[in-house]
Amino acid sequence: MYSYIDWEIRQVSRINLLSDDQVFEELKDVMNGYGYSWRTIAYGLQVRYRRRCLRLEHFEPGNIVYEWNVLCDERLAWKYHGRPSFMSLKFNRACLVNLKTIPNRAGLGFEAKQMTENNIDRSFAFPIDMNLTVGKPDYTICDGQFGGEEGENIRLELGYFYHEGPEFRVDYIHERVEY
Repeated sequence: MYSYIDWEIRQVSRINLLSDDQVFEELKDVMNGYGYSWRTIAYGLQVRYRRRCLRLEHFEPGNIVYEWNVLCDERLAWKYHGRPSFMSLKFNRACLVNLKTIPNRAGLGFEAKQMTENNIDRSFAFPIDMNLTVGKPDYTICDGQFGGEEGENIRLELGYFYHEGPEFRVDYIHERVEY
């Protein structure tokens, strides 16, 4: 039996050994929900955020909530354009590392591994249009519920944490990803 930290180290090492094409293909699968539990992870992060186990600091190194929200915005680019918001092989690799390690780093327990390898979202009654970001009440929650009415807030479609533009994202992620 191995610890969660050992599993995380193995994931990072595995991703670092992948070719750029393999990283892109795996990232594409994750962004499309294959083998990844976006809603279950978002719910777990939101619960931990509400319990004040996690906090949202935009420029704090290693801030899990902010990094998750950036990944959720990147997922919007995949949803609407079928590709990343811009092509950067280093950024793609950094995104994949974060997608695989954030649930573990957030303390989601023994389920973290399962959530990053399987899509278990169907086993729970999550709304189809559930917003995946964490920590912005005017963005994530309406009347105490996840999501909100479509068109209620333009940030639901365009992403909230990417308003600074792609140059900011690349510099920010490159500086912050530790692998």
